[in-house]
Amino acid sequence: MLSILESQMRVVLDDLSNEQSREIPTELIDKAVEQLREALVKQTTPREQDFRLRMSNIGRLPCQLQQEQMGSPKERMPYNHWMRMVIGDFVEVLVRMVLELSEAEVASDGDDVELDVKSTKIKGTSDIDLNIDGEQRVYDIKSASQYMFRNKWQGGFQALYRDDEFGYVGQIYGYADAQGKKPGGWIVVDKSSGEIKVVDIDASPDQEKMIRLNREQTVGLIANNSPFQRFFEPEEEYFNRKPTGRTILSKSCSWCQFKLSCYPEARHLPNPSSNAQVTPYKWYIKYTDEDENPIS
Repeated sequence: MLSILESQMRVVLDDLSNEQSREIPTELIDKAVEQLREALVKQTTPREQDFRLRMSNIGRLPCQLQQEQMGSPKERMPYNHWMRMVIGDFVEVLVRMVLELSEAEVASDGDDVELDVKSTKIKGTSDIDLNIDGEQRVYDIKSASQYMFRNKWQGGFQALYRDDEFGYVGQIYGYADAQGKKPGGWIVVDKSSGEIKVVDIDASPDQEKMIRLNREQTVGLIANNSPFQRFFEPEEEYFNRKPTGRTILSKSCSWCQFKLSCYPEARHLPNPSSNAQVTPYKWYIKYTDEDENPIS
């Protein structure tokens, strides 16, 4: 079932896709052009190297933040990372324009916010606030690959809450709490197809309590320079419900840029048990090829 917000956006996109009459005010185009320019400036300007807690990282795993705080080396990003980031920023601008053209009521666009957590000030800039049912709610705009769009975002809030290795839930609650507003959810765009999905937040009171408690615990760890500790351990690999004798990094660790700082022995190797046409790769800790000759 589509949310009202998603339906409103689809009406606009359907009109634009079919060249139906829809007047776009000049000032709205000018605003979008300026936002695109700001995005390019941001993505071509070297970023600060000093680590600090901010809204964009407050929801991430504490072990990742501790690694960054310690100055551990990161993996190099792939050559197409910059292009993906710019495309993501441009998609965000287009979503803002579609929202302005729709019947959605935009309350504010890009607010600088600050939240005090255990005497540590967390700053950031929220994406967009909408008036929903007479109250302002905070929404975050995300662009996603086709895989992530279909396998992560389509499951709704509860699926994201259970498996949030990128810290999106903690991030949006930070933006909302800093403004004394309710978190609304995410407007997600598939970068390859242009499809949209609105993921509304339906957290229980207990879940919201845990989200805020996790935030306080994370800030406490970082503010006190607590000793580093891993939050995940390698997992036994299974194929057809049977152990293969190999061990792999957890999914959360496999996404982390600091994985080799925690596990220097990890290797990105093909899964020898797979029968897929394109053999998938995994991050292995203990690996044995088909001839049972140890590689690591």
